[in-house]
Amino acid sequence: MDQIRVLHFTIGGPEFTGIASFLNQYYRYMDKDRVHCDFVFARQNSMKLVADNAWFAGSKFIELSACGRGNRVSLLKLKKGLSEVLSEGGYDVLHINTHRVGVTVCCVSVAKKLGIKTVISHSHNVRLVSGAKQRKRILADAAKSVCAVYIRKHCDHLFACSNRAGEALFGKKGVRDGKFRVIKNAIDSEGYVFDATEREKIRSAEGAMPDTLVLGQVGRLSLQKNQIFSLQMFAEFIKKKPNSELWLVGDGKDLGKLKDTAKELSISDKVRFLGQRNDVKQLMSGMDIFLFPSVYEGLGIVAIEAQAAGLPVYASDAVPQETKITDLISYQSLSDGAEAWADHIYRDHVNHERRNTQEEIRKSGYDIVQASKDLEEFYVTNCK
Repeated sequence: MDQIRVLHFTIGGPEFTGIASFLNQYYRYMDKDRVHCDFVFARQNSMKLVADNAWFAGSKFIELSACGRGNRVSLLKLKKGLSEVLSEGGYDVLHINTHRVGVTVCCVSVAKKLGIKTVISHSHNVRLVSGAKQRKRILADAAKSVCAVYIRKHCDHLFACSNRAGEALFGKKGVRDGKFRVIKNAIDSEGYVFDATEREKIRSAEGAMPDTLVLGQVGRLSLQKNQIFSLQMFAEFIKKKPNSELWLVGDGKDLGKLKDTAKELSISDKVRFLGQRNDVKQLMSGMDIFLFPSVYEGLGIVAIEAQAAGLPVYASDAVPQETKITDLISYQSLSDGAEAWADHIYRDHVNHERRNTQEEIRKSGYDIVQASKDLEEFYVTNCK
């Protein structure tokens, strides 16, 4: 059988993002004799943290340096760079992993002009326009609608991590199209199972006492992930439970602002900024409570990982209900405020017992071993 050659495109950047995690997890379990994947980034290689893993032997990580100030993508540089990569790589598939409509249209146009057999657009998020003034928002929404028509027409397949993420990029018509399918943000469920020994090790390494209650959040330090709300909530929470710590795992442009906020709230001595880590599984064993107050999410893979670790998860109602794999997760509106969140978490968390949820994860279709094999089979069957 001929090997299917896939080029994954994403914006990329200095942080290890959810998309980078998705690509790492899925390719790990694929049969490399059947499917070969390379990775191209408009900006920077966001997979540097995992690029040395054995399953990437033979894979290329290509940076196009097509982004300028404000993370704006130069479509001319993108078109030129992507054209060169596609022309030289002998690829059967271009799998586009971004929710930016203009960038997606550019990538689709390049691939179709070069005769790439299969073009896939994959939406991993829900918000396409943020922080714009009303007039700019209206113009952006109109442009998005026009681009969605182009994407639906010219892409061979439409993927998304949830129906809401699909509607955000392809419109409601796209989700109803026969080209559309949900590709679940699956995880290594076995790897996240709670480990008491690892818990002791990681808590000792991070200086947490045995009786300290550890609240944690994992994600890029950004407006979307809303760590500032976690800090505000934690400031209320420690009034009820003084012997507590907050672990913020991840890196991003909001680091300085978050550290300043922790000082303003007089909780700096209780908050640990742990940076970007490759031992998240162990860190989750060390936590007692998981926070996920995102302003918006396409899905939220870390919420599923936290459930796999047996953690009670407190999420905003902006997080899709598809994340409810177990009864360990609950949702609350951010408009309720930090104090109400702190009250709810304080009263509710005592009802949770750490347990093995691996079978629940598997039954829901979020186990990566089977999910990656399903995507592998899709490539081989539909992309020849």
